[in-house]
Amino acid sequence: MRPAALVGKGIGLAEYEFTISDSGIYCFWGKAMGGDPHSNSFIVTVDEEQPVIWEIPVKKDGITAWFKIKSFTNATGEFKLKSGQHKLVIKSREAGARLEAIFIGKKEISPENSQSR
Repeated sequence: MRPAALVGKGIGLAEYEFTISDSGIYCFWGKAMGGDPHSNSFIVTVDEEQPVIWEIPVKKDGITAWFKIKSFTNATGEFKLKSGQHKLVIKSREAGARLEAIFIGKKEISPENSQSR
């Protein structure tokens, strides 16, 4: 998959359009970092669904890590997607929250085990 397109300069918004060939349960992952409890969240929208707040664990080492995109309203981080075109939008919610990369895969595939498939 190609990298997410950053829309605008400095506005903290990533939009990613992608196509799913097989309907099923998918998970979204973000390689991200938040240095403290006041700089560790994003607002995530999948297609035209209700936006959710994605809080990532605080990491004080300054190194990004992979975290499943989930929220209080979607604790599993699983999304049922039909085949076809979809859109993922991630907006910064707090200054200092950083997003480096996005990974999309069926629920049994994570960024760490995707290379072996």
